[in-house]
Amino acid sequence: MTFDLEAIKKLSNDIQSTIHAASVKAQKPLYQHASGRRLFLDEVMTEGVENGPVIGALSIIYSKNSFMAIDRIEKSRHSFKKKRRIILYLDSKPGQISSALLLELLKLEDGESFSKHKFVQKVDVEYFRENGQSVSSGEINEALSRMFRKTMNAYFGISGRNFVRRPFILKMQEIGVNTGKSITYQQHKNQIDDNISGLVRNLNKSIS
Repeated sequence: MTFDLEAIKKLSNDIQSTIHAASVKAQKPLYQHASGRRLFLDEVMTEGVENGPVIGALSIIYSKNSFMAIDRIEKSRHSFKKKRRIILYLDSKPGQISSALLLELLKLEDGESFSKHKFVQKVDVEYFRENGQSVSSGEINEALSRMFRKTMNAYFGISGRNFVRRPFILKMQEIGVNTGKSITYQQHKNQIDDNISGLVRNLNKSIS
């Protein structure tokens, strides 16, 4: 199973620019990148699997500098059902940590050698230290453990010294591009709900 790593990399860079902008907010408007660079995802990108059935889907719908809505759709007996939505606010430290971890996990291959310590260190350096932000490794480690243990355990895991990525569909979409206005989750909640309902229906059609 191969995801669109370039799209994930672009989104990772976008999160990094958000963190960087927050670190220089005294000199510049909050969350405005110095270069003015914008991330464009013109359409929803869907990456499926080549072999075998999927366990479900992971949908990431986000607005730069504002929020990331994560919907987990998992198979329950004979149908796919949506679990409680996770909202990460990208102007907060917990939201930045969790979004950075998720994006880096999506880049890993099933069966790849995995060191939790090195992974936490990588996220710390690339997302926070380089952007002048102070985040303890304990905060990152705790968020990662929570993902493996609870929020993302259906999708990711560790077996011995190897990373486990189960077969699922990934959907990514940016909203509020080029509006010039601050976009909030509440403004787009109904749109996101409709998108997720459509995804659930399509998944259930595939097994009916």
